[in-house]
Amino acid sequence: MQTRWPPRTRTRRSSAGTTEATRWIGAAARHWATDVGGQWAVVDTADTLLGRVGIRGVDLSDGCAELGYWTVAAARGRGVATLAVDRVAAWLLDLGFHRLEIEHAVSNVSSCRVAHRARFSLEGTRHSAALHADGWHDMHVHTRFADLGPGPAHDSPR
Repeated sequence: MQTRWPPRTRTRRSSAGTTEATRWIGAAARHWATDVGGQWAVVDTADTLLGRVGIRGVDLSDGCAELGYWTVAAARGRGVATLAVDRVAAWLLDLGFHRLEIEHAVSNVSSCRVAHRARFSLEGTRHSAALHADGWHDMHVHTRFADLGPGPAHDSPR
């Protein structure tokens, strides 16, 4: 069985109202202001929302952060997530970060593909590491340490 998004995330977001969205935006602003995370919308040239890329778990003393991302259904399969993740990763590494991670459910084949195409190496599997609505999931951990030259396998969204 292939799961595109963890059920717990899908459930939480689908029931979100204006109040929860306002709290989420406020938390994102606090995370940015305190150097612990950041969120960016991924848009096309007409400012149509294609997805989001974010960082969390920022540790400035060790130069580490975790990247997360999602795309709207219409943007999937076009290289949008790959390009966004690659550009944010390159920017963070240029700023002096040492270690970047992406973690996703082993069953999320699409996220595995994005991580690989954005030049993150599969480091290993954390067994029974994340509790979702349907139970415990094994999680892949991908890492990227240094800028690897020109862009990802797909330089621009198709």
